[in-house]
Amino acid sequence: MPLSGKVAVVAGGGGGFGREISLTLARAGALVVVADNVAAKAGEIAEEIRMQGGKAVPVDMDVTQSHRLTAIMEDIADTYDGLHVFVNSSGVTLGKPAVEVDEQDWARVIDINLKGSFFAARAAGRQMIRRGGGSIVNIASTSAVLAEINTAVYAVSKAGVVALTRNLAREWARYNIRVNAVAPGYARTPLTESLMRDEKTYQAFLRRIPLRRLCTPQDVARAVLFLAGGDASFVTGHVLMVDGGQST
Repeated sequence: MPLSGKVAVVAGGGGGFGREISLTLARAGALVVVADNVAAKAGEIAEEIRMQGGKAVPVDMDVTQSHRLTAIMEDIADTYDGLHVFVNSSGVTLGKPAVEVDEQDWARVIDINLKGSFFAARAAGRQMIRRGGGSIVNIASTSAVLAEINTAVYAVSKAGVVALTRNLAREWARYNIRVNAVAPGYARTPLTESLMRDEKTYQAFLRRIPLRRLCTPQDVARAVLFLAGGDASFVTGHVLMVDGGQST
């Protein structure tokens, strides 16, 4: 198995993408640390992995609490003798006209999607530097490169994740740390379910995707597994669009 003997931390492991990423990495042989700010969700996913014969433990982790992240990552690395893969899957969305966005909206999205991604990656990177390398995969979005209506703040946060990915890849290559990102297109997740229930909205999304279907959590998880594992050993600083051709 491609990740046999590896320790993988999935931040936001209780979310729509995070759950499937956690399950996929576990099936690939990793011991998965399901990290989420909702402890019950992390526990449920870890139990689901164990029921399937995999190895997993839940951890209560909030990426906005930057003062705690270094200690959490250090404890994980010391307890399980390694931290080989870190996936930044924590995130929130905001569908709101720019003229209606207030400072609380801005702070919430940027704190979780961008600030949280940086400090969580920094905490994981510190442990990887200590131990000779690793792989970090951030979850970005096609919104980072495609303009949409009512997504300005979300798009800014994900464009920041793309820039963060490329800069960390450049800076940490000398430590044998690869940093990449997966950029999903339109997907049906708990964050978008209310939009997708409307048939006209759903069909409008489909018309913009050449492959005529939505991105699934499985699509994202398979891309993460590729970038995290040895098959991508010479890939760093790359943003893998998983969007059915939407960004073309």
